[in-house]
Amino acid sequence: MSKVLPANANQLCLVPSDPGCWLPEDHQVRIFNEIVEQELDVSRVTENCRKAGKVGRPSYDPVMLLKIVLYGYMVGLNSSREIEQACVERIDFRFLTGGLMPSFSTITKFRAEHGEELSGLFPGILSLAVKAELVEMQDVAFDGTKILANASKRKAMSYERMCSKVQILHEEIEALKVERRTATVRRQKEIPLCL
Repeated sequence: MSKVLPANANQLCLVPSDPGCWLPEDHQVRIFNEIVEQELDVSRVTENCRKAGKVGRPSYDPVMLLKIVLYGYMVGLNSSREIEQACVERIDFRFLTGGLMPSFSTITKFRAEHGEELSGLFPGILSLAVKAELVEMQDVAFDGTKILANASKRKAMSYERMCSKVQILHEEIEALKVERRTATVRRQKEIPLCL
């Protein structure tokens, strides 16, 4: 019988303190990090940090929070709780945070306070990521399902109608963003402060 290498989950080991040691040199998060640090104008995000007072607990670096939110969007994590879990479990997120683990409420608050800056930076970072070949802007779907469809000329959309429909959908998205922001503010006002 051959020897079996035991897998002991409780085995102690020395782990490098730098999360980057676990990532390959050509990993997409390294390129993403360089793009944010060197090519994006993040001055609007860091302005509020300079205005903060000198009392209380130190805040997280706003550029780090920006990185994990934008990278989360890039890899398909939209929820603050998903991003928080990724900061605990995933090496690529730990690389961006430097080993820090911000809570979902911190991430939610950051997104609420910097919504305009995020909506302005996301298209820029997305186009830079496409140029760096980190993401592909295409949809690929394979499905053999047969569906009854109404393909009459009456139901088909002209280019002008599609453009107007896109505009209507953008307005609905903006209305949903405003609704979400007001709900978040309302929830924050309802949370009692414990002293």
